[in-house]
Amino acid sequence: MTIAREIIDAIKLVNDTISNMRTFVDACQSGASYLRANYPDARDDLSAMCAELQKTFHGLAVASAVVTNFKFSVSRSALDTEPQRFNEHFIKHKAKASELHNQLNELRGHCHVINMHAENMNREAASNSFNFRNMFQFLGIDSLAREQELSNALGQIYNEELVFVAYVDNMAKAVQQAMQAVQDALGSSGSMEAGNVLHASEVLTEHAALFAVLESRCSDSERDLQNILNSLA
Repeated sequence: MTIAREIIDAIKLVNDTISNMRTFVDACQSGASYLRANYPDARDDLSAMCAELQKTFHGLAVASAVVTNFKFSVSRSALDTEPQRFNEHFIKHKAKASELHNQLNELRGHCHVINMHAENMNREAASNSFNFRNMFQFLGIDSLAREQELSNALGQIYNEELVFVAYVDNMAKAVQQAMQAVQDALGSSGSMEAGNVLHASEVLTEHAALFAVLESRCSDSERDLQNILNSLA
């Protein structure tokens, strides 16, 4: 079984975006306590940025879970009922497909909110009170190379909003295509056969492995951001 190129490309796009976000999350992890101790007035803006990123990671994890949460039972006694059980799961997903798309699309505005709070921090950093080069010095970062890396990562997050409609469409379609591939493996022409469960399970496993990496990265990042928010509170 070969995963459709559209699915692979969509997941790669999301993973690239996650890498940009993780660059910033990692900086916050190492610098949040320093900021709280030395520049407590900057906590609100940084907390707001982290909260928006957390929502994005959560939305992507939920979308991925549509594929990863279903498991076939391949025991001999269960084979006859598995096609119907997957079909019920698939129908529920299709009923929620527009809701899933809307949830992902709601993430679109998060880029703007992140940008707004970053600009607040940069203005404060450049004020006469600090005369910092940028907001990253609030996190204890004093390396031009590291500052440029973080600036580039944040810039990519802002720019994602310019292509977010396509990004959301691709993610939603990738989930739908993965589920459809499993349904197709169960049978054709509107019928599903118990004898195809093993093959369908293999197809699901292959697709789920791709989405599981994405889901794990998002869940880990969501948890890391919650720890950052706790440390800033």
